[in-house]
Amino acid sequence: MRRKLLEKLSKPMLSLILFGSIFSGSALYNSIHSAHAAASFNISTVGDWGCSSNTKDTAKNINNKNPELVLGLGDYSYQKTAKCWFDIIKPFDKVTQINIGDHDDDSKSILDSYLSHFDLKKQYYSFDIQNIHVLTMATELDYKKGSKQFEFVNNDLQKASKNPSAKWIIVSLHNPLYSSPNTCSANLCQGSKTL
Repeated sequence: MRRKLLEKLSKPMLSLILFGSIFSGSALYNSIHSAHAAASFNISTVGDWGCSSNTKDTAKNINNKNPELVLGLGDYSYQKTAKCWFDIIKPFDKVTQINIGDHDDDSKSILDSYLSHFDLKKQYYSFDIQNIHVLTMATELDYKKGSKQFEFVNNDLQKASKNPSAKWIIVSLHNPLYSSPNTCSANLCQGSKTL
């Protein structure tokens, strides 16, 4: 069902990498959005959700925007089960695609619940929706040269770059590849030299 919905929407000029939390008020987002976005296509992206009142407010905001695609960027419930998060995203569940964060594979049962709920056989995958090709990487799995994920990503991006229908290529992942200078002292705030 989820795949059929994505196939119904399908076509992608510019590559965009999504990780962590995206702030839609940023100058970069606004300039890319107004210069190249399809006139009637909305994508919401959020990472580090939790199951709090802020999460409910975020979900309400997303739902009010009526997006055609929601990209979950990892770290969903922060609990032993995913139920609270599944309940919160119910209004836009059918248009949601996810990647797995470091708190989503704390146990096999919670990881399996995310994969099963979203009909995923692997943590890394790709799909097309309208003129957009979306590649979802799994930063919690091996992605070094020679790994299965590396080969998948390399082949997928080569294929997408040659697809004349793909005007956008979005790479979605949980850990940042790079980060603007900031005051965060955690290693994850610095971006990943390996990625």
